Amino acid sequence: MSVESQHAIASIVPPQEAGDEHRKSRPGAAGGRNHPRLRFHDHPCLGARAGAIRYALCPSPFGPMFLAVGAGGICMLAFPQGPGDPRALERLTRLWGAACLDEDPRHVAAWAEPIFGVDAPEPESIGLMVKGSAFQIQVWRALLEIPRGGLSSYQRLARAIGRPRAVRAVANAVAANPITYLIPCHRVIRSDGTLGGYRWGVACKRALLAWEAGQG
Repeated sequence: MSVESQHAIASIVPPQEAGDEHRKSRPGAAGGRNHPRLRFHDHPCLGARAGAIRYALCPSPFGPMFLAVGAGGICMLAFPQGPGDPRALERLTRLWGAACLDEDPRHVAAWAEPIFGVDAPEPESIGLMVKGSAFQIQVWRALLEIPRGGLSSYQRLARAIGRPRAVRAVANAVAANPITYLIPCHRVIRSDGTLGGYRWGVACKRALLAWEAGQG
């Protein structure tokens, strides 16, 4: 099955800032919840749209957290396996290399602090900015529908976006999610109930799910 390959930038728009068309429930949405929306920016210079991007390693309950922030908000969140793991910065460079990348721990720390706070916010209260194919962004949008403490499967996610035969493509899009945790790819497991893979390690995925379950 073919999957769209065009690229776009999308930012999550808080419900109070979105128009009426963004406040309508999508298929599979939980009733009564205000869901974040991904707003597309049609612009040929995708990297330039991001402006300067600042990044840093920050502490988290799950070890070092790599966080990158651009003009539209957080554009990458990752859990490197140790301070010498280069994958997050390499991926940031691949995605946003046209922007000015600047290591800035002080600026990034202000964004990192509330993510795992006592009143940890939902993504709709945090600015997020993603870059990917139209299909990937459709899948990431569907991930935002999985509530904290909930789980889904790749098959269920494929059905939710109206592409029930695109399970493998959906799994690849889930794996390509650049903002882990806030766009909750860790809440997707295999249909047999096993955890499946996770870019930042199955142990990290298990810890994230256990932490969320403990939040009630």
